[in-house]
Amino acid sequence: MSPSSPTSSRLVPCLDQFADLALWEAELATDPVVVESALIRRLAAVPEQRSACGLRHPLVVILTLTACATL
Repeated sequence: MSPSSPTSSRLVPCLDQFADLALWEAELATDPVVVESALIRRLAAVPEQRSACGLRHPLVVILTLTACATL
């Protein structure tokens, strides 16, 4: 996908909103290391039902990326 394609131009404002939200949450937190959104807390509560063999990424990471991709 080229940088000037319509899909990537629609993606930029969305990514900017995520960056702004992350900065806003970091400013509210007393300790930026423990900044965590409500969405991440809920996704982290989803039980892991995959076997440990061959796992590369934690389930919460996969679910978070899936949520971002659907937005």
